Amino acid sequence: MKKQLILIVGIWALIGVADVIATDVSGENEPGPSIFAVVAPLIVVAGGLGAYAIKRRREAHTRSSEHDSVERSLAERARSATMIDGLILGLAAGAIALFAHGLPAALWIFVAVACTVIDFWVRYAVLLRQARSES
Repeated sequence: MKKQLILIVGIWALIGVADVIATDVSGENEPGPSIFAVVAPLIVVAGGLGAYAIKRRREAHTRSSEHDSVERSLAERARSATMIDGLILGLAAGAIALFAHGLPAALWIFVAVACTVIDFWVRYAVLLRQARSES
């Protein structure tokens, strides 16, 4: 999983560098989409499909998607606890985006979503560690 993450971050970095170089070489900021804006949706879709395939393979291997598995019940507990945090973060990000004009609104929403995802995985890891230490 670490290798895939490093690969995805590396691809993003290469596209960003290519976009900066293309803008500097042309010498003009022509109106229109940049390389990053054109390629980013393709990477997001491919990354999502790849993450889904990796997740399904891991679930089939560990049998963690079965209804009576410990991992599934822990994930449900972590999701339900994260839901409240996600709602609060979403409202806070919307309020900040509405009143703070320094950064784009999409950035605040992205930060809220990223924090919610991190919150879920931290809660899940803590619950999983507690379950393993009890058994």
